[in-house]
Amino acid sequence: MAKIIEAARMDLNNTLKVDDEDDDYMVWCPDHNGTFSVNSTFNEVRGRSNEVEWCSFIWSSVIHPKVSASVLKLIRNGLATEARAQSIGVSLASCCRACYNGEDYVTYILWKCSFAQVIWQWPRQKFKCTKSTGNLKQAMRVEKDWSPLIKQMWTSTVVGGMMALWQQRNSMTLLIHKLLTVINL
Repeated sequence: MAKIIEAARMDLNNTLKVDDEDDDYMVWCPDHNGTFSVNSTFNEVRGRSNEVEWCSFIWSSVIHPKVSASVLKLIRNGLATEARAQSIGVSLASCCRACYNGEDYVTYILWKCSFAQVIWQWPRQKFKCTKSTGNLKQAMRVEKDWSPLIKQMWTSTVVGGMMALWQQRNSMTLLIHKLLTVINL
């Protein structure tokens, strides 16, 4: 208990009183006015970590929160892919549904697949972007001379492109599954 009180930076002299006639009170040091609140407790207890560089990119005011949440799942490998199924012990042959060359994992689907590279070439030409879009980190880097509006449009394009490629992958997977079901009848 003493370690918790010490970690919370509470003053033990103000929390424990010898005289039973006085009212007890506690001073909560992490809050600027010394009062206890759930917010100050939460901020003190939670572990703060460095913000990842893509956070402000996908959680931009120009991106719908539902789209941002889906892209967050893509970035964190939280969506179902064959490579992810293999990582938890499912035996299957993994194949990209667009090019049939690489494996079915998020990085390949969004950035490495020949189909994805053709898709990313179009916005790079339209925006006259000289930088590579081989991964999200590269795609987040914008040209220095772009106006704030063009930067917002680029952000929307990259996030929308990621979602479109993922939805295309899902559509192709579903189509293949339907075809295999019809053939097996």
